[in-house]
Amino acid sequence: MLKLVHRSRAIHITHALKFAPTLFLIALLVAPTSAHAEHSASERITDDSPYTLRPGEHRIGLTSIDYGLHGHPLLDMMDIGTNPWLWAANLGGLRSINLRLKYEFYQDDILSLSIRSAYYQIGSGKTRLRYIPIELYAGIKATRNLTVAAGYRRTQLSVKGGLELTEEYQATGNVGFTVAQVRAMAEYRLSRRTALIMRGELQQYQRLRIEAAGERDDDSAGVFVDKNLLPEEVAFNVSAVVAWSWDSFNLELGLQYGNPTIPGANAIVPQRTLLPSASMYWRF
Repeated sequence: MLKLVHRSRAIHITHALKFAPTLFLIALLVAPTSAHAEHSASERITDDSPYTLRPGEHRIGLTSIDYGLHGHPLLDMMDIGTNPWLWAANLGGLRSINLRLKYEFYQDDILSLSIRSAYYQIGSGKTRLRYIPIELYAGIKATRNLTVAAGYRRTQLSVKGGLELTEEYQATGNVGFTVAQVRAMAEYRLSRRTALIMRGELQQYQRLRIEAAGERDDDSAGVFVDKNLLPEEVAFNVSAVVAWSWDSFNLELGLQYGNPTIPGANAIVPQRTLLPSASMYWRF
């Protein structure tokens, strides 16, 4: 069984390494500077960092729309965002809301500090899913071209449900999933168009809590589970990314190794593997 696991990991790595020459070739082709570059002192990468969008700036990605607030010195340090696809659940009669806010509460020529939180909910009443992340970040402009950042992220996912099986029998349940992570990022700008990014993530906490109960007249029964789901081995992932920025379009391509995380819940996958990564968005 042990040999089979090692062979499986080798297969994943072999397939993922096929992307490496392609990524390297693309990086060489687009590395020269351009008069229309967008990597500047005022425009910073906002993912895994304390930096916010510039006042009045928009960012549109495949799953997000963000906007830099403006009109007051306090608002100038904030951006607000949402996932437009989740609002579509309202068209089907299922109540859905989601909103996130990032506040860069301290900034000078070198150091920046921020806090970011969000609120996602689908459903209402007896049945609903709720997701609340909280993030703290600190970033340092070490040199003109090098920026490093570190942060802490804690997310809580909860599912609540109720079911009336008969007039006499009712069942209720609550599921909670809590995750805590330490994150780090380093960005080095090769030119005004091209940057190299290293990201790392260390899973600190991953816990599942389940409460279920059933009632019938005066009788009741319940189930309670509280379990640590963090693997015995250190759970982490690291990634190397090449980021390009044009007039408004931004593209990131890279490779990630370690324990992948499931989007949304941020739960980690126990088996380590090597995977390609990609991201694209527009800023204007």
